Amino acid sequence: MKVYLRWVIPLILVCTFLFLPACESKPTAEEVLTTYFTHWNKQNYEEMYGLISPESKQHIKKKDFIQKHKMIVDKVKLTSVALTLKTEEDDKQYEPTEGIPYEWNISSTTYKELSFSGKVTFTESEEGWRIQWKHSLLFPDLTADDSVEEVRGVWGERGQIRTSAGEILADNKKITQIGVIPQQIEKEDDLLKQLATQFSLKKEDIKEKLEAKWVKPYHFIPIAQVDAEDSKTIENAIAISGVSARESSKRHYPYAEVTAHFTGYMDTITDEQLKTWKEKGYREGDWVGHSGLEESTDARLRGVASTRLLILDHEGRSKKELAATTPKDGEDVVVTLDLKLQKELYNMIKGDAASAVAFHPKTGALLAAVSYPSFDPNVEIRNWNQRRRFAAAAVPGSTMKPLTAAIGLETEAIKPDTTFNTNAGKWQKDSSWGGYFIRRVSNPGGGVDLNEGMAWSDNIYFARTGVKVGAEEMEKYLRLFGFGQKIPSDLFVDQSQFSNSGQLDNEILLADTSYGQGQLLISPYHLALTYTPFVNEGNLLKPQVLIEGENEQIEPQAWQEQLISKENAASVYSALKEVVTKPSGTAHDLNISGATIAAKTGTAELKASRDDKNSIEYGWLTVIAGKKDKEPDLLITTMFEGVQNRGGSHYNSSKLRPLLQKRYQ
Repeated sequence: MKVYLRWVIPLILVCTFLFLPACESKPTAEEVLTTYFTHWNKQNYEEMYGLISPESKQHIKKKDFIQKHKMIVDKVKLTSVALTLKTEEDDKQYEPTEGIPYEWNISSTTYKELSFSGKVTFTESEEGWRIQWKHSLLFPDLTADDSVEEVRGVWGERGQIRTSAGEILADNKKITQIGVIPQQIEKEDDLLKQLATQFSLKKEDIKEKLEAKWVKPYHFIPIAQVDAEDSKTIENAIAISGVSARESSKRHYPYAEVTAHFTGYMDTITDEQLKTWKEKGYREGDWVGHSGLEESTDARLRGVASTRLLILDHEGRSKKELAATTPKDGEDVVVTLDLKLQKELYNMIKGDAASAVAFHPKTGALLAAVSYPSFDPNVEIRNWNQRRRFAAAAVPGSTMKPLTAAIGLETEAIKPDTTFNTNAGKWQKDSSWGGYFIRRVSNPGGGVDLNEGMAWSDNIYFARTGVKVGAEEMEKYLRLFGFGQKIPSDLFVDQSQFSNSGQLDNEILLADTSYGQGQLLISPYHLALTYTPFVNEGNLLKPQVLIEGENEQIEPQAWQEQLISKENAASVYSALKEVVTKPSGTAHDLNISGATIAAKTGTAELKASRDDKNSIEYGWLTVIAGKKDKEPDLLITTMFEGVQNRGGSHYNSSKLRPLLQKRYQ
C-alpha cells in the first residue's frame, strides 16, 4: 500500500520514537497516532498492536486484532489510509485522555475514497501515550459483535459475443428473477411448498439452494426465472411471504446447437473454477461461463455488480451502509467465425458422432468449430452431451504422416526422392522387435518415395522414416509442432501428446508414432494448425479467435517461426496435393475441377486388444483448399467416429465433397 499522511496543521516533530528512539522525550499523542497510521499503510499490524493501551489488549488479542485489519483490507480493497488531525479548527488544546479529533480517508480500488471522522482517546503508560483502541477506530459505529460485508446488487450487462459481420452469437434477454432473502423468511415450510407448486420445483431442491454453504442471511437467492413481461406470474410469486423479484437478464444464444460448443453456456461457478478465479473477485454461487468462449473470456464478458459495503450486526442484519458502487457492463467480444461456414459444417456432421474445425490457412483465423451431438445452451436442464470433440485429443491415424515427412526432410533422414522398397508388405527394423511388424494396408510393389508413400498412405514408409530420424530428434520437433505444449488459443483445447510418458522410449513406439498410432493423441483443432507450415513457408501459425480493436484485418502470427524450411514445406505440400490428384491417392474423391486441394486421410482403430472384433474406427481428414491458381483460403479437419463398414476415412471425403464443390465450382 502507498504510504502518506495528510495534516491540516504541521506538527513540529521534535522527536518521534519511530525514527529517533534514542531521544529522551516521549512522543506526543499526535505523534503516536501518526505512527499508528503509518504502520497501517505498511500493513505492520503487530507494530500497530504495540501502540494500543494495555487495557485495550485485555479486550482484543493480537491475532484477532491482526485478523480484523486484514479483513478490512480485503473487504474494502484498501490501498492506503490517510490521517488528518482536526486540531486547528478552534485552536483548542485537546487532552489526549478526552480525545483528539481526526479524520481518516481510505483509498480503495472499489470505493475510491471514503472519509470517516471521530475522536481517539489515549492512556498514558510507562511507555508513553497509548491508543484506547475500539472497533469504531476501524469504522464508526462498528462494535465487537459486528462484521463488515460487501453485498452485491444488480449486475452490469454481460458483453455480447458476435462476429465481425455483426451476427450475434450470445447476448442477453430481459427476465425477472424470483428469489428469497433468507433473513426475511417467516414460515419456511409454507414458502417452500408455495414456490414448489407455482414453479413445478421440488421442495428439497429449493431448500438446498437456500442452505448452500456460500449463502448469507442477506443474500438474494434466485429460485426461478420468468419472462419480464409475465406480470401475473410475478405478482403471484411476490405475494408469497418472503419472496421478492428482481429485474435481471438471461443469456441468449440465437444459433443454439449450431454454435453451442464454440460459445459455451452459463451456469454457477464450479469448485475448480473458483480455485483459479477467486483472487480475481469471483465468489461461490457466481454465474459464470462454462466451456467455449463464455469460459475462456469470462473476465472480459462479465459485468461488474453494484455493491454495498455494510456493517452487519451479529444476526447478519444491515446496521449501516458505509459505501456503494454502481454496476458496470462487460466488454463485447468479436470473433473471427464465419457463421455461414459454421452452419454448413454443422449440417455436414449432424447425425454422426463427429467434429469439424476450419481455419484460414494463411492467417490462422478460426472460421468454424463444430461438434455433434450438440446441445441447446438456452435450456436450463443440463443433461446434454457437452463434449467438444473438435477440442478433444484422440488418435489421429495417418493424418500424422505429413508431420513425420516434414521432420524427416528437416533432419535429412530422407529426401523427397528417398525410396523404401518393402515388397513383403510388412517390416521390422531387426529381430529385436520379436514378432512385431509394421504392416501396410495395400502393397503397391517396388520402391516407394515420399509422394507415393503419402498418396498411398504407406505405414511402412513413415515408420522407417521415423526410425531413421531417431527418438531424440522426433521428440524435439513434435514439441515444436505443439505436442506437450499449451495451445496458444482463446478457446480451451486439450493438450496433445506423443506418448504417455512424454518420451519415445523404444523403437516400436517411435515407429508406431511416426505413422499416427502408438500413444499419439491430438485434437482436430490442433491437428489443423500443424498443417499451416506447409502453406506458410515453414511457419506454424497461432490460432486467432478474437478480433481486437477497430481493425478487422487479421494478420498471421507465428507460433513457431521457420519450424521447417520453405523448401521442405513446399515438398510436403506437393505430396499432399498428390494424395488428391493421383488416381490411387486416398483422397482422390476430392479431386474437384476449379480447385487446388491438398489433403491427408487417416483411420485410427480403437480396440481393447489386437484380436478385438468390436473395434471402433475414427475417420480423419485434413484438407487445404483454394480456387485454382489462387492462394488457399480454407483449412479443414474433420473427424467421424464409427466409420467402420462405412468406407473408413472415405466417409469423411463423401461428407466434405459437396461443401467444397459448392465453394469452388
